[in-house]
Amino acid sequence: MKCAAYYHLRRYIGEDPRWRVLARKHVPLTGHYVDLLIFKRYRPVIAVELKWGQLNIGKKDRKSLDGALAKLGVNKAYWLSVVSSQGRRQPLLKEEGERYVLHRVIVRLG
Repeated sequence: MKCAAYYHLRRYIGEDPRWRVLARKHVPLTGHYVDLLIFKRYRPVIAVELKWGQLNIGKKDRKSLDGALAKLGVNKAYWLSVVSSQGRRQPLLKEEGERYVLHRVIVRLG
């Protein structure tokens, strides 16, 4: 899934030298690995955590995305999960400054 997401992002961005996509990037400021980190020039702007088969954000992923927002200074953070079945998901509880910057996306197969 990570390879496919990286491929489609690179294909969408094209050969534009202003944009870079790094996969499985270790961020020393947060101490976490981010699945996909998108840079505009030399500034990180989007952090993406990818999961398979999960409906709710785990503590580790939430901490990684919160660190990317607070310490790394990204503009948006996405948690994307691909699931094969219908299930109940808990509502995403966001803190004060996360309303427009932290997003959960669930993609259902089919």
